[in-house]
Amino acid sequence: MKVKTALVRNGHHMRPLLAVLKRYGIGAADKYGRGLWISENDLDKIEESMKADPSAFEFAGRILVNGTNIHNQVEIADFRNLL
Repeated sequence: MKVKTALVRNGHHMRPLLAVLKRYGIGAADKYGRGLWISENDLDKIEESMKADPSAFEFAGRILVNGTNIHNQVEIADFRNLL
């Protein structure tokens, strides 16, 4: 079975996701400089890193971390929805 992958771009709505990936050092650089590639295999690493993130907080049973700043948060579901 093929592993699903997704490109997290440096576009307006994906910028917070890309910032989180860069902060955690997760993902493979796109050869054209468009962003970072993630796969289903990365989801566990992302979730563990989010739980250990100093900016993490829990809201309604979800763990959220800061994206590019304190005004845009990211949760693991955002990455799961890409795949």
